[in-house]
Amino acid sequence: MASYNDKEHFHSHLVINNIDLKRGKRIRIDPKDLECMRNINDETLLESDLNPIDNSYYEKLNNMIIEKHLFY
Repeated sequence: MASYNDKEHFHSHLVINNIDLKRGKRIRIDPKDLECMRNINDETLLESDLNPIDNSYYEKLNNMIIEKHLFY
């Protein structure tokens, strides 16, 4: 995880290997998984005396992801 404030909004990047090493198949990441990752990210930021990212940004992002899953 890396968190940045180099844009107009504070953001984090999470690097994830989405291939299951035992089966060699792609792991599907759904909105619930993203919410769990966000919570882990928020906890990590708090442990480093940093403020978590604004939840309204996540809500907008999650809605876009859900729409993408519904229409594709």
